[in-house]
Amino acid sequence: MVLLLGYAYWRGIRSSRKIEKAFEDSIGFRAICPRRTPDHVTISRFRKDNRMELGGLFEHILKEAQAQGMIDPGTASLDGTKVKANAALSANATDEILDRQLAKIAEEEAAEKADNADPALSGLARAAKKRGRRSRIERRTKAKAKLEKKKAARLAGEAQKQEERLRKQEETGKKARGRKPKKLSAEELSEGKVNTTDPESEIMKTKHGYLQGYNAQIVVTMQQIILAADVTTQQNDMHQLTPMIERTQESLGALGIDTSTFTTLLADTGYCSAANLAALDGEAVVVLTPPKKDKKVDETIKTFKGRESESPLASEPLTTIPGMAHYLSTPEGRERYKKRGSTVEPTFGQIKENEGIRSFMCRGLEACRSEWRMICAMHNLRKIKAHRDRLKKAA
Repeated sequence: MVLLLGYAYWRGIRSSRKIEKAFEDSIGFRAICPRRTPDHVTISRFRKDNRMELGGLFEHILKEAQAQGMIDPGTASLDGTKVKANAALSANATDEILDRQLAKIAEEEAAEKADNADPALSGLARAAKKRGRRSRIERRTKAKAKLEKKKAARLAGEAQKQEERLRKQEETGKKARGRKPKKLSAEELSEGKVNTTDPESEIMKTKHGYLQGYNAQIVVTMQQIILAADVTTQQNDMHQLTPMIERTQESLGALGIDTSTFTTLLADTGYCSAANLAALDGEAVVVLTPPKKDKKVDETIKTFKGRESESPLASEPLTTIPGMAHYLSTPEGRERYKKRGSTVEPTFGQIKENEGIRSFMCRGLEACRSEWRMICAMHNLRKIKAHRDRLKKAA
């Protein structure tokens, strides 16, 4: 079954129903399972029950890429893309709506028990109906728990702001400037929404609007081999820089590759912050990530254009915003950062455009994380095949 799912993903077929149907006209699928055609329920259940093992294909295929001499971790690129969840944007509900839905399900269950169930339904149909109801209750209960967690986090955040304001007033002996943090009303605390189909997914903003989904991250080599892959529910890439560096180093360590050979990481503006750059001080890997516009820094760079070595920013380290902005304005910095355009962006293009993968089949963060790693594993496998084909042609 692992081979079957791997082959299906390789062919770009991820729906369990489509995999079942592929046995009708594909010799490849019949060769994998020659005696019996698994039905879509079996395929779906196997994928759900063995998601960690399927995600583990990523490491196995990376080892094959290493065996082919295709892994050069010196310079790599990091980026994220929003991937649609297996859930509709319209399925988001407030705490009040969730209470009404749970009450309605309870009424349906009570009515069925009172009528001693529908006699027209078979035992299997009755069991399926019960499983469906249980699933609806479970997802809505999970959604309510997530809303409570969000509410608690928001209250804690507001309390922290208030404490910080009072601390500054005590230290300075002066009234703090700016708007005083207001106490959140009951309406404000209850305005959050959670998706009832996939409670772990989030509303993500894209350049085309909004989608219900996840933020999928990858680190790619110059040869377009994906070294690390992860999925997060955080909309912003800002907090993914350090975790993705660590994941890359873990992948290299598992392959027996010295992590110090991973020297440069190219990332876009979304990963740049003063805190992120400061955290890299003393690290072996150099991260090149353009800072957001800063009027004072930009004016200095413009003034010393063509004579960057004379700029007062030249002495600033790369672990500061001015130092990073200055270095990326130099010919050397521009040349190094330019490599990003031929690595991670084309990789996302190949996955989303060529393979048509714009949404997850699974639901839940861990399940989608495993599916993303499998998708990335198949991308790497295609690169290995192309590499082998080139070697055969050259021989």
